[in-house]
Amino acid sequence: MTIEPPLPPLAMPTEPDFLREALIALPVCIEHCQCPDHWHLLWAGLKASGLLRGVHAQAPMLRQLLQRRWVAGGRILIAGAADAGSLEVLHALYADTGARYTVVDRCPAPLKLVEQRAQTLPVAVETRLSDLDALPPGETWDLVFIHYTLSFMDAATRATVFRALKARLAPGGVIVCAIRYLEQPAAVVDASAQARWQAATEASLKSLFSDHPALLDPLLHGLPAYAASRQQREQHMPHVTVVRDEITAAGLAVEEEHAVTVQAPSARPDLSRAGTVQSRYLLAVHADAG
Repeated sequence: MTIEPPLPPLAMPTEPDFLREALIALPVCIEHCQCPDHWHLLWAGLKASGLLRGVHAQAPMLRQLLQRRWVAGGRILIAGAADAGSLEVLHALYADTGARYTVVDRCPAPLKLVEQRAQTLPVAVETRLSDLDALPPGETWDLVFIHYTLSFMDAATRATVFRALKARLAPGGVIVCAIRYLEQPAAVVDASAQARWQAATEASLKSLFSDHPALLDPLLHGLPAYAASRQQREQHMPHVTVVRDEITAAGLAVEEEHAVTVQAPSARPDLSRAGTVQSRYLLAVHADAG
């Protein structure tokens, strides 16, 4: 049974909302993030500054993409989590209180945030500290949601993950992947652009968190490693054509593909130069579904 209109309204959180979220998330990430580049810690701070809000801005697009595919009371796997954002947005699309979510990540910080947020929505959520290719057999999902997580994997890992997810997809289930990629990666990382972005971002973080030095200091300390690792990672993000081929090789078929056209919520430039990073949604099903 699918969800029928009328649907609940969708609203972007306000700037004060994002700041309040950061003040709750940062202590959790300071204590629990195990990423070498402090990724979840910096995510929480940069999200408050106006960056890294893609899943929230894409909510209307996601609702349209999933309208015919959402299974009321179904099982949903969120495959990799920056924070509770994906859970919040998927729950907001249809307010399906019967849906059952599983959120998997290899870092405990976002799982702690998801567990906290799940209590206030409320929604049924199980969190698992695991690699995506190490999920136990026997479970199936009606929707697998992957929001930019593929950028953190090499080709061999992506191939293994797609095969594992295909084996765990319920009849009629779908995998929705948001992917980021460079149409033409630069030959070298632009160190001067990184330095300019870092200086501007430091100023923004100091303005936001000046009254919270215990939160600000770890953000400023971790910013250089985050910026360097992110620029390196973006040089190696798989192109959309590569991901399509990997999906096909796993026994899946791309049934829909959509460019992300929503505008960034912040006017301040991100670390990636404007226009260099493309973003698309791919919706995949069992290759023999038809």
